[in-house]
Amino acid sequence: MTENDAVRYVETGSARLDDFELERLHEEFVIETARAGLGAGARILEIGYSHGHFLDWAKARGCTVTGTEINPGLHEAAAARGHDVHLGTLDEVDLPADIRYDAIVAFDVFEHLTVDELKHTLETLHVFARFPNGGSPFGLAFQSGDITHKTALNRSAMEQLGDITGFEVAFCMNAARTVSGRRARWLKRLAFKLCDAIEVVVAFLYFRGRRMPLDGNLVCLLRKI
Repeated sequence: MTENDAVRYVETGSARLDDFELERLHEEFVIETARAGLGAGARILEIGYSHGHFLDWAKARGCTVTGTEINPGLHEAAAARGHDVHLGTLDEVDLPADIRYDAIVAFDVFEHLTVDELKHTLETLHVFARFPNGGSPFGLAFQSGDITHKTALNRSAMEQLGDITGFEVAFCMNAARTVSGRRARWLKRLAFKLCDAIEVVVAFLYFRGRRMPLDGNLVCLLRKI
């Protein structure tokens, strides 16, 4: 799905996480699925499941999860763990036509697509997505730090995509702010309060009071109109 096949299958992230990293990741999943209204027993399709951390977590919570992935090695690893996974893009895989998903999720995937590919992907989906914040200087480290990234996105860009594909943006906000991990929880909470204050000041100075999320990643829920 990239113009440069040499970088199509570049792997990012890690298959092995220590206890702190796994706790933080699971906290993210708890927050984001709650935002999207997904509970235990939900039927979910994940686009670009990578190392399968969300597949593992969702399956353990009683969800019925299916995944698609273009990287053959990652596909084989997830299949070996017993997941219902398919190798290829949405156009290339053969998903059952009679199955309706409660949600389709994409963690750190949309930034790897061109605008045309995003438009095509959205035309038939109800999607919960996470991607680098193209409207924030703090998103540059994520967006520019991966050579397979193609498109910078923020709420305005997602609204434009929604307009041409028949979606409405239910919400677009800072990605889950987790307090688990090695650093003190109180210190993280204090830092998040400071981030909120900065957003309010920036909104007053530059955006006529309209608050813009400034964290490095955004999450966005798109619903078919």
